[in-house]
Amino acid sequence: MEFEFYERFAAYSTADLIIIVRQPDQYQAEAIAAAATILQERDVSEADREQAEQFFRNEESAKMAREERLQSYRDKVVDFAEPLLMPQAEVSPWKWYRLFLTGYILVYIRAFYYFVRTEIMILRHGLEVGWYILADFADIAYLSVVLFLLVKKNRWGWILLFVGCVCAIATNFIELEQLYKYREVARPNVGNIAVGILFPILLVFFLWKRSITDFFGVDAIIRKRSLLAGVVIGVVYCAAILIAFR
Repeated sequence: MEFEFYERFAAYSTADLIIIVRQPDQYQAEAIAAAATILQERDVSEADREQAEQFFRNEESAKMAREERLQSYRDKVVDFAEPLLMPQAEVSPWKWYRLFLTGYILVYIRAFYYFVRTEIMILRHGLEVGWYILADFADIAYLSVVLFLLVKKNRWGWILLFVGCVCAIATNFIELEQLYKYREVARPNVGNIAVGILFPILLVFFLWKRSITDFFGVDAIIRKRSLLAGVVIGVVYCAAILIAFR
């Protein structure tokens, strides 16, 4: 085996052989022995040693650069997730907003995907356009407007989203009651129902935080009026559902 390495390494430069010898963990023992034998047969110049040293300096510089990039990525992730990693600490509202907006965009993408998929299915099967399709269009339009306003940091984005969440809390419970009533027919997904109930509750608590309302320029009066509007709309909607399914 050493003879095979000897024949192969015979064409290598002296600097390359020095590099091989100085990296015993990178090569087989026979390869190291063959490279060392060839070096003993050659006149190793200072230029050869310097070339090998330059290789190791470049390798060390590349390693440090990779570590710095990796640390930079880690720092960015920690900075982005700081509101979740250190919820008790004083966190900049901008960081809360950035994290919240990312979550909302993900929710929007999911909703838009299911909206498009549903509409394509309706068109393929030639189904009749009913009120539920109009409701889907209204939902996606609402989410789109809210997203635009949130990106612009406009307080109407906060208002529309907060009112919608408060309304959703009430409507989710009434829909839960209806699903339970018709559970044999509807066969509801308990996991989806739980998420649908808990998500708007958590979002309401988040949006109600003073640091968030201040970030969007929402004062105490707007907060109270938005809460009232959400409750009223939710109650009216629930009443309409109960009347419709009596």
